Formats: sequence, structure tokens, C-alpha cells
Amino acid sequence: MGIRIPHISVNVDFGEKSTSGELNMLAVGFGFYQTWIYFSSPILTRQAASPYLADTFLLTLLVFVCSLFVFVFSRRTLSGLYTSRQALICASVLTSAGTLIGLAGEATGTFGDPLSLISGFTTGIGSAALLLFWGCAFSRQNATTIIVNTTVAVILSTLAYTFAYSYLPALLVGILASLCPLGGVLCLWASTPKFQGCQSKTLKPSSAGSLYPFFVFRLGIPMVLFGFALGYFRETSLQIVLASQEAGLELFLFAFAGILSLFVFTLVSVFDKSVRWDFPLQALIPLIAIAIFVLPLAKISDSTFAKLVLFTSFICFEALLWTLLCRLSKSFQLSPISIFGIGRGCLVIGTMLGIAYSANLDFLSERLPFGVPSGAVLVLTAMLVAWSISPHEKEIRESASERTDHGNDDAFAVDTSSNSAQRKSESAQQLAHRAAFIKRSEAVANRYLLSQREREVLFFLGKGYNAARIQEELYISEGTAKTHIHHIYRKLDIHTQQELINMIDEEELPS
Repeated sequence: MGIRIPHISVNVDFGEKSTSGELNMLAVGFGFYQTWIYFSSPILTRQAASPYLADTFLLTLLVFVCSLFVFVFSRRTLSGLYTSRQALICASVLTSAGTLIGLAGEATGTFGDPLSLISGFTTGIGSAALLLFWGCAFSRQNATTIIVNTTVAVILSTLAYTFAYSYLPALLVGILASLCPLGGVLCLWASTPKFQGCQSKTLKPSSAGSLYPFFVFRLGIPMVLFGFALGYFRETSLQIVLASQEAGLELFLFAFAGILSLFVFTLVSVFDKSVRWDFPLQALIPLIAIAIFVLPLAKISDSTFAKLVLFTSFICFEALLWTLLCRLSKSFQLSPISIFGIGRGCLVIGTMLGIAYSANLDFLSERLPFGVPSGAVLVLTAMLVAWSISPHEKEIRESASERTDHGNDDAFAVDTSSNSAQRKSESAQQLAHRAAFIKRSEAVANRYLLSQREREVLFFLGKGYNAARIQEELYISEGTAKTHIHHIYRKLDIHTQQELINMIDEEELPS
């Protein structure tokens, strides 16, 4: 089961600065998931007739957040269940079925409330599980691939939303929304290993095990504040689309904004030589700050320029918050289940607050010191506070190393065995040889400052694998594998795979 779409290699050079990655099926699949998020909001927001029943969409979000935290804190004992391909199918079916049930609840009278409750629970649990699968899939990619695919996914989803609500009947939009999770899972299937699920071969699933308090507060609180700003952005942008009488113009503006966003993120990726996980946030804060002050103008006028700035910043901000969690998981070898579970769960809490704030801004502006501009000031303040209290590089490394020193995980431990029984049957001598090979490979990678993806490719090159085999092991295209090999040879000043193998064999073991 699965589909194949062309892999487009991305290579950008600015003089001595360059970056490479690929545009692959993750953009299409994650675009389906993001489109479902945009589509489902109006579908699932049927106001319940009973005063004791909450709005369905609010219930979905609450169940979504609770499910994420349950997945995080039970990850060690049930990770095999959460990350299997069977769970992937169940999650997509639950999300699609829940969306259809919500649509049926909208159309019926007598059974509206029970159907809304069922819809809220099924979509909340299913979409939470799907989010973790997407987080795991993205965390296996290099920085440029993450940025390109995330940005393209957000662009595709915003264009799909704008087109659907401008030209399609509501019933058809609901049906298409229910199909989005199924379409996404076809793309995600090939990115989910058969045996290890979301526990990527290059990540340490248990490394955040004792760090929950640290990440809940130092990552969770900033994400709540970022979510507040995102909710305000999202509500404002999508409401402008719904209220517009010129659907063609909005489509054009979103498309042009998408091109600008992709260009901005490509520049950020090229000049990102600091290896800081939050570098994209530092680079994009000025753009987002400008957009925040344009928000009131975009809401009260038909200024094309104001809308373009707003849409560009919205796409950048939406993609940025996903990219940050990918980089955090990737850079520090932390479990994507933990990082995305805590990060996105807290982000959704903030997003709910931001949407509520935006919906009641007219009422609140009368009670705030500066009237309508106070809304922009409050959102900007939330973003700056979130940025200032985000976990720092040194704190994360110290906390992660403290946990790692007491565990058996290795930052370079890429295990190609898919069968635990095979590993147990290995002799002590074979295990010692493997450990020595890993340490030598890591020493070479550290000395030549290889990126995380280049480290992974170097490991397989050292074992004698060719580009085609590396493609299969790392879920990348053969062209991308060859690009990484070329970069490794250039950095190590060698020309053949045998030279690389000799270099690793001759490397002195760290004491």
C-alpha cells in the first residue's frame, strides 16, 4: 500500500553558502492533514442544542490535547502500539469517520448532540495520533527538507481552503474534509518503518524520559503563547477569506504569499550556520512583528498589500512552529513523540485562546487602553515573551546529556537490524566491534562538523552501502543520497568510498 510521487532535489547556492534537501511526498501528505484542520473547523462547530454539551470543535480540541498528553506519558510502555502501521490506519479511519459523523450531526436535529459527542471524541483521538506520525516522519529529514516540505504543505492547504469555500458547496467541502486523512495516510505509509514506527533509527526515543517537567514548563509555556498568536493570525486570515467577495484575488494573494514564504524560508535555511534549533524563529521575528501591526489594517480595509503581508506572515508562522519542533527533536536526538506531544498540545491550548480573543476583539478593544491596536500589542507581547523564555541550547544539552549518561542510547546509534532476536544472538565480539565502529564514525563526523543527515549517510557508507541502499534505509531519494555523499567527500577531502572506510578504520577510539 502506498503511492509514489516524484522527489524533487533542492540545491541552493549563495556563493560559499549552500543548502540541499528534497521536496517529497511529505509535502502532499502533510498538506492533506493541514487541509483537514482548516476544513474541519466550520464542519465540527455545530452549536449543541443542549446547554450541557460543549461545542463539537471545542470538544475535539480538548480530546486532542488530552490524547497527546496520554500518548506522551504512556509512550514507554505503549510506544509499539502507538507507532505501528496498524495504528496509523486506525487513526486515519477514526479521523475520517469522526468528520463524517460531525457532518451528519450538522444535518440532523434529533440525534445532533449524540453524534457531535461521538465526532468530538473520534476526531480528537485520531487526529492526535496522526499528528505524532507526522512529527516522527518529519524528524527523520534534514533541515532543508523539513522547511521546504512544511512550507509547501501549508501553502497547498491554504489554497485548498480558499478554493473550496469560495467555489464548492458546503456538503461537498465536508465530504472532501473527511477524505483528507485517508489521502494523507497514503503518503505517510511509506515514511513509517514496518518494525520501528515513529521510533526513528536516528532518534533516541527514551532520551526525554526524565525531562518531562523541564519540557512541560520550558517548552510548553512558550508554545501556549505562540499558539495564542497563531490562533489570532489564523482566525483573522481565514475570516478574511470567508468574508471576501473576490475569491480569485484571495487565491492569487495566497499563492503569491506562498512563493514569498518559500523564498524567505530558503534564505533562512541557506544562512542557518549557527546550528541553533531556534534560529528560524530569530530570523523571522521581525517579519511576524510587522505583520502583527498590519493585522488591524487588513481587518478593516481592503488593502491588497496589507493582505499580502498578513497571508505571507501567516504561512511563515504556521510553518515555523512545526519546523521548530522538528529541529528540536532532530538537533538533540529527542523523542518526536515527546516533543510533538507536549509542544503541539500546548500550542493548541494557546490557539484556542487566540481564536477566542480574535472573535471577541471588538468587545475587548473597548476595555483595553489603546482600543483596536491593543489587540496587536498584546499578540506581539505574547510572542516576544515566548521567544525570551524558550529553552536555550545549553539548558537542553545539559538536561539531555544528564539523561543520556545514565542510559544506553548513543547519539550515533543507527541500528539496521529489524529483529531484536537477531541482535540478542550476536556474540560479545560482534557487539564490541559494532560499538567500536559507531564510536569511530562519530569521531570522524564530529571532527569534520557533519550535519545530522550527513552523519547518518556516513555511517552507512562506512558499512559499505551504496546510494540505492542508503535511500531505502533513510527514506530519501537516491539523488538526495548522492548529494549528501558528495558533500561528505568534499568535507573530508576524499574521493572514494574506500577512502572513507579506511579513514573510519584508522580513526583512534576516543578514550
